[in-house]
Amino acid sequence: MNISENLKRKILQQLDSVAPIVGKNSDYLFSKIFSPNRKFPYLMDDIFKHLIDAVFGENNIKNLVYLDLGAGYGINLLSGLLYGFNCYGIEPSPNSFEGRYAIALELMKENGIGKPEKRLFNCYGENMDKIPDDFADVIYSYQVLEHVQNIDDVLKEVRRVLKPNGIAYFTMPNYNSFYEGHYEIFWIPFILNKSKNLSKLYLKILNRNPSLIDELNFTTMRLIRRKAEKIFGSEKVYILPWGVRYLGTFNKYIYTAGLINFYAELEAKGNTEIAAYMEKCYPFLWKINKNWLFKICSLLSQLVLFMFEPFIADFRLIIISKGDN
Repeated sequence: MNISENLKRKILQQLDSVAPIVGKNSDYLFSKIFSPNRKFPYLMDDIFKHLIDAVFGENNIKNLVYLDLGAGYGINLLSGLLYGFNCYGIEPSPNSFEGRYAIALELMKENGIGKPEKRLFNCYGENMDKIPDDFADVIYSYQVLEHVQNIDDVLKEVRRVLKPNGIAYFTMPNYNSFYEGHYEIFWIPFILNKSKNLSKLYLKILNRNPSLIDELNFTTMRLIRRKAEKIFGSEKVYILPWGVRYLGTFNKYIYTAGLINFYAELEAKGNTEIAAYMEKCYPFLWKINKNWLFKICSLLSQLVLFMFEPFIADFRLIIISKGDN
């Protein structure tokens, strides 16, 4: 991915307005946003990749329609296009991050994408009026739902735009955790997310600018599960950890508990083909499922996720659509 010096200056100027709010400098934010690790999710997120392969087949991945909900500067979208995926995205302009849409178009042009406005639509997640029904096989969104105006309306639009038998895949922060990722500070779980006024006071005590709080939805695993199940039905909704902090080498056990719980839910909800594919990717799942310990492991995984939720800084919402939306 190429970024000209002229475009980089534009981005840094834009970040100058955001940097003081989160207590960082523009260069730091630029390096974080344009990290080499930021790629199309199929290339960087194992769970995403395994789900796509399981549902659509490993040889069919570039024939699918992918929609990036909240594309920002278009990094994931552009990465997918450069690797030959059939990708589209939405990003509203103007919005609180005004100018990202125009910069995303310019970035795509610099990297050889002709007519980028045909790939990136100027609209909000709550009203994707430029996108027809049953448009996308896969909808993905990384760290966006906490910024939208109305989560319920976004999920309703996702249901409309997603094809039957499609997948929607979101990541977002868990505000019942010890970590707040925008400010990169210690957070007080189960308390601060109950009141924006209390959250602002907490930030003022830390000598931080609290103005971003008004733009955030305090997403939690229980809240998002409840909202998603109301719109899609409980049989289509899955929640599992994405980012775990502060536990050192024990972090991997939280991920493992999340994976076991996800696998158990797939089995319980009749997604046996996906569950079988997950066994192929993670052989230990096959071993415990053929063992009388499976029910115990499943219960223990739920207990671990409940007890250690404050260490789960980010989580995934996965919608596996079956039949009519």
